[in-house]
Amino acid sequence: LANGDFEEVVLGMMGFGQGDYTLLHDSDSRAGADFFFIFCDDWEDAWGGQIVYTDNTEGGKTLVFPIVGNSFVVVRKNEMEAFVKYVNHLARKRRFILIKGRLK
Repeated sequence: LANGDFEEVVLGMMGFGQGDYTLLHDSDSRAGADFFFIFCDDWEDAWGGQIVYTDNTEGGKTLVFPIVGNSFVVVRKNEMEAFVKYVNHLARKRRFILIKGRLK
């Protein structure tokens, strides 16, 4: 990443709780890198909310990142797109905050 030629940084912040998720959709740019900070107390995998990167092809690559409080992750996209899995009823009133950035 240090040697990458990135022209733009895009930042966003989202909160996730019971019933929340994002959709997988194609974007104009599949190149570059994503980074995200996850803020929460304790989170169980059974509650959902994992961050999933996929190349969206049959039998293709998939990377799944569990929700771990106070963590930082960098992903070189390499033709992959991401979505956040559905946070189910087991999460009850628990929430996590995701600050996501994209280097283009």
